[in-house]
Amino acid sequence: MEKPVIVGASGISGFREIVIFSGDYRNGAHVNGQNPADIFGWGLKPLLSLSPEEL
Repeated sequence: MEKPVIVGASGISGFREIVIFSGDYRNGAHVNGQNPADIFGWGLKPLLSLSPEEL
């Protein structure tokens, strides 16, 4: 679908292996799901800045 994915990938998570956060095959970002600042900075803040057409 060509949309980036943001996953909570702290500790042991299957998504950590699926979502690649750097390099040529980057398809998303990992956030610490137990840190509200990390969730907001990587996930919510960028989404809130998009227009409905960009979603």
